Amino acid sequence: MQPAPRPPVNVFIDRTEEIIPASTVQGGTLIAYSLIAIIGIVPGMVLAAFLVYAEHDAWAGMALIALPTIGIMMFKLLRRFAFIVFPVTVSVITYAVFESV
Repeated sequence: MQPAPRPPVNVFIDRTEEIIPASTVQGGTLIAYSLIAIIGIVPGMVLAAFLVYAEHDAWAGMALIALPTIGIMMFKLLRRFAFIVFPVTVSVITYAVFESV
């Protein structure tokens, strides 16, 4: 005799379960991440354009990836102070890259 088949497991979230508010990104945090990313992306693109023109493609790729990543990490660590510290950091990194290239 074979055992009775099991009912299929529902892989979707039940409608009865509520979404915990702490598990979602709040609007202010999302706006802050967007601003920090823009502060990192725009100078990164300008820096990368100059570096590609000077035929330093590896530096350009690192600038495009590193500046927004550093900005988001700073926001995670410093919260509101990141808006003061990060533009200064972007300027210092840009100056250091231009001096080394």
